[in-house]
Amino acid sequence: MENSTAGEVPRCPLFHGSVGTAPFPGYTHGRHPEICRYGCRPEQEVEGSETTTDKLMREAFEFQDLFHAEFKSSKSTKAERRLEIERQVRLTGTYTHTFEELQHGARVGWRNAPKCANRKVWAELQLLDRRDVHTNEGMFEACLEHFKMAQKKKVTDSFITIFPAAKPGERKGPRVWNDQLIRYAGYRNDDMSIKGDPANLGFTEMIQNKFDWKPPEKRSMFDILPLVLQANPSEPPQMFEIPDTFILQVGIWHPEHPWLGKMGLKWYGVPAVSNFELEVGGLLYTGIPFNGWYADTEVVRDFADEERYDLLPEIAGNMGLDTTRESSLWKDQAILVLNKAVVHSFQHEGVGMVDHHTLINGFYQWYYKEKRERGYCPGNWKWVIPPLAASTSPAYMKLNKMTEYTLKPVYKPAPGWRQYEKAVFGGLDKTKVLHKANVLNLVTEATARFLHRGLKDRVFIFIMYATVSGTTRRYANKLAGILKEGARVEVQDTEEFDPHKSDTVNEKLEKCDVFLFLTSTYGNGVPPHQAHEFETFLAGKNCPALEGKPYAVLGFGCSRYVHFCGGAARFNQLIAGCGAVPFAEVGECDEMGGTKRVFYEWTHNMVERLEELTQRNEYTRIKESLSDIVSEKSLLEHAIPTIQNLSKEDVVAMTLEQILPQARVPQRDAKTSAEFWQVGTVLEVKELLKEASDDEFGSSTCLVRVDISNCGNPPYTPGDHVSIMPENRFYDDELKSFASNLGVDDPDAVFAVRLSDHDLEEGEELAPIIAQVKDKPTTLRMILRWTAGAREKVDAQSCMCLAHYATDAQDVELLTNLSQKKGKIQSVRWYELFDRCPSLSKKIELGLILTLMPLNIPRYYSISSSKRKVGEEVHVTVGKVVYTTPDEVKRLGVASSHMCSIEPGSVMQFQLHPSAFSLPMDNRAPIIMVAAGTGIAPLRGFWQHREMLIEAGVNLGTCVLVFGCRTSTTDFLFEQEINQAVEKGAITRTLLAFSKEGIREYVQHKILGEPELFKELLDHPMCCVYVCGASKMAAGVAEALRSVGGDESFNKIVNDARYYEDVF
Repeated sequence: MENSTAGEVPRCPLFHGSVGTAPFPGYTHGRHPEICRYGCRPEQEVEGSETTTDKLMREAFEFQDLFHAEFKSSKSTKAERRLEIERQVRLTGTYTHTFEELQHGARVGWRNAPKCANRKVWAELQLLDRRDVHTNEGMFEACLEHFKMAQKKKVTDSFITIFPAAKPGERKGPRVWNDQLIRYAGYRNDDMSIKGDPANLGFTEMIQNKFDWKPPEKRSMFDILPLVLQANPSEPPQMFEIPDTFILQVGIWHPEHPWLGKMGLKWYGVPAVSNFELEVGGLLYTGIPFNGWYADTEVVRDFADEERYDLLPEIAGNMGLDTTRESSLWKDQAILVLNKAVVHSFQHEGVGMVDHHTLINGFYQWYYKEKRERGYCPGNWKWVIPPLAASTSPAYMKLNKMTEYTLKPVYKPAPGWRQYEKAVFGGLDKTKVLHKANVLNLVTEATARFLHRGLKDRVFIFIMYATVSGTTRRYANKLAGILKEGARVEVQDTEEFDPHKSDTVNEKLEKCDVFLFLTSTYGNGVPPHQAHEFETFLAGKNCPALEGKPYAVLGFGCSRYVHFCGGAARFNQLIAGCGAVPFAEVGECDEMGGTKRVFYEWTHNMVERLEELTQRNEYTRIKESLSDIVSEKSLLEHAIPTIQNLSKEDVVAMTLEQILPQARVPQRDAKTSAEFWQVGTVLEVKELLKEASDDEFGSSTCLVRVDISNCGNPPYTPGDHVSIMPENRFYDDELKSFASNLGVDDPDAVFAVRLSDHDLEEGEELAPIIAQVKDKPTTLRMILRWTAGAREKVDAQSCMCLAHYATDAQDVELLTNLSQKKGKIQSVRWYELFDRCPSLSKKIELGLILTLMPLNIPRYYSISSSKRKVGEEVHVTVGKVVYTTPDEVKRLGVASSHMCSIEPGSVMQFQLHPSAFSLPMDNRAPIIMVAAGTGIAPLRGFWQHREMLIEAGVNLGTCVLVFGCRTSTTDFLFEQEINQAVEKGAITRTLLAFSKEGIREYVQHKILGEPELFKELLDHPMCCVYVCGASKMAAGVAEALRSVGGDESFNKIVNDARYYEDVF
């Protein structure tokens, strides 16, 4: 313990403050109670041992010690703040926290919470400061604002709304009666059974009896409870219904179990806890709703526990399990299916959720890091260890000696609604309680200079990386190993970045000659959660050391997703925004295939640029060694399999009937349920053009209706995306020719791809196609139609490899130039490989081609329907793509031609993806919809949804549609539907622009022609703008809206994330 100055209590050098036992754990541990290396022990607080003011001052100064130590404040800053607190307490009996103090106090309270396993991200909690609110209505508006903020990034950020503090020595502050802001009602049936959530039965009955709450006429298992708020304990509480649009709910389903989706299960996406209080620096905050994101087991237990929804027997029944014997382990099987469905559903909707394995392993690592670096960390084993598969983590045994104790700041349980009810209704007449329903009115050449500076010494390269699964870490270390041949290299994980110790990173960035950043992409195109602190650091322009610094970025992602390598794009923007200078293009490694190839190509090009900038011989050596790696055919990225032709007997043994061309569409293997492809049935393909051509290469735009009723009832909302797995169509003579060039006599001959584990290097992954077809009977026809990206370009590394097999000098030159990207050469696509390079015929084997070829790539489309209107269907609007190659050959787009010509009754592989391009949460918000051509697709879902809301009696805001096409008689898509939507009031007004009819006009001209209309809309605080179509059109629309609305209004809409674009 440090010596104390006069008037102070002794304090630990770790600045954790006093250690108590209340509320955690309620007793002092026995044999080894010390919580840190300085011997600090929990002590039970003796009531009355301090005056209210003495306790306030002691805890205020303890928190100031902690705050200023962690922010590395100067002694004078700390002393001035202490004097200010003393002055405030002397004059008023209390004091006021600064925003920074309160936010840090809320964060540290989370860090100190012994029962929470997700404390690893404590420093990312964001404060919504509402200490200015003193009315029930104001509290309700703040709660709605909390919902909006939490859902802005689909519940991947944590927020805490804090209302005014109570008077010192009292607990009489603002109260939220609900234990969570969103909960489902529970009803007692006549037979004494419970419908809905039994956990909320008491609260439901209380608000019915005391607040005259009227449940929906048709009660369900998932009726949202209203909020009961009380800004001042001496004033009556009020009840507020939460508008549906503010409630994010996730439908529970699973593609492998369609019956599960038909159970109608759902759960709310924002777990906003509201029955806790926060004590910081002697002040007690009694109204503090806060949210993180769910752990999967939390939702699973809500459904599975006998005292909750108790759904395991029903699930087991649907699975056909024997529930009469415990030894059948039916509960284990049922809860696993439920767990998978919950995780899949949240992932599908893009809503934040962490699985229990990731959670406990992350906590385990963080806990020991805290003990090592901070010196203390309270914990409660029973709460931290997950209820499922607990013993599969080392934490199960190695954390069982954790000690629970109380540190302040602290979150502690509030008295709860039963105590509030007793206080209010024990002496207050029921008629004096205010009732509030449906309250919706919201206020609502620098590079060279830096490099040449280090010519006399080895160049210092600083590498940072952000990873989720560990892939990016492996490649960061691989890159460091390569570059160490010619430079001094240091590598750092962004997860280890501490904003309060940023001097270390700043120092490295200042001293390094080159900065390299590698990142994966997570969720809806954002960087990994582990990089959040560093991302915030860069976004705040807190990194002057990057000014003029040469840098390069390499991204890792999956091209199946819309925002492929979005994390790399984000960090490239941030680093450039700090003044750094890019010296190489952003690399994009795709887990669908070619990650290693892209990595070496990007590294080769990056090193080549370094050599140009520095003229260092070391880089020449690195580049030459990289060229060997990239070009050497014996060092392919993946092992080459053998092909085993199958006899009829083999075919029968391997159940060939499941994969023959006459059978169902082959289903790709899925690593996770999120990768599972649904199979729907095409109901109708409707031509939308009024003068469509019958020519194969003529214009065509179709509406494709797909039945998804047998897919487990997958949910979607207007504006979401659907990815379609297209069929690579081959003429029969094309297919036979391609097969013959590979030495395959019959493209329908059945074979199996064999590759043993002994053929793989340690940690080596299978080639993408091999991973899908290995050890399964298949045919070349099926692989080329469905599995392989036969119409994709042959990538650079494959060209270099194939050049070793070509025997004609022209073929070798073509492939070599393509591999080095020299000259303006028309690319080669896989299906035309032998036509362009004839000397490869029968020189390469099928196994090599299957190793090199990429997977068939899904194509993304905006959904053109509202599920609320069309039920278990999904509609897609597709314009057929026709293009001409440099040698004047017409070609069709693979996916668009497939979609426009598919026959009703055919099967279609698809996946649904959530999108930020969605209608506003508040239905009364005015919206502007602008589209051209097939850009109208997602807006059709918007007006369909609004039609259904009108039928339900919901009041809607203004909706203006601006649509452009060539003429009113050829390509005015959905004309009749638009007119009907106007008649119903779903669309308030339409403005049409025809570029080939009468006066040549585009959508931006229509906007400029109605300046007063758009100015009024743009000035509305809730106005949302939706622009969909070609990127050139979108740029013109943005310019026109800025012109009529003014910079201030336009910038506010953009900064408030109310301006949405879906462009191509």
